[in-house]
Amino acid sequence: MSAVKISKHANVRAQQRGITKPQLDAILFHTDSIAYLHGGCIGNWISHQKLSFLGSSTPEGVSTDRLSGLIVVTGLDDT
Repeated sequence: MSAVKISKHANVRAQQRGITKPQLDAILFHTDSIAYLHGGCIGNWISHQKLSFLGSSTPEGVSTDRLSGLIVVTGLDDT
């Protein structure tokens, strides 16, 4: 789905939180809300309204319950 590189730090933190690669891909693919963060980073997430529209899972099969409140931070270097 996405060709985003994941930093070692992000990979470790995702594993600690039980966040899977398909969940990260789903956030980046279905993002409808962003916030510009310090250092040129961007916070990406799916709004509650869009999660409700998607139903119990995304078309790719990722549970929307696991996506609620999940923010993926991307940087200018594609990580």
